[in-house]
Amino acid sequence: MRPIAVFGPTASGKSALGLALAQELDGEVVNVDSMQLYRGMDIGTAKPSKAEQAHYPHHLIDIIPQLFWIHNDVCKYINLPLFKTYLNLLTWV
Repeated sequence: MRPIAVFGPTASGKSALGLALAQELDGEVVNVDSMQLYRGMDIGTAKPSKAEQAHYPHHLIDIIPQLFWIHNDVCKYINLPLFKTYLNLLTWV
């Protein structure tokens, strides 16, 4: 199955749609939201709850420690093999 990308403005229901698609297609959710990557940054990010994440596999949520909020050293994570794998899954048409 090819990945399905959901794009839209803030608070437009992208996470809810992603969960609905995962349910309908028996799929998984790969996060590409710039703020949902940060562990502990739950307020203001509309991050799916732990209960929502338990229904279907979620990837790339809470992967960057809080220490990096201050240092903005996210570039180190872009070079991680796991991160590159998910980025390579996205196909742009």
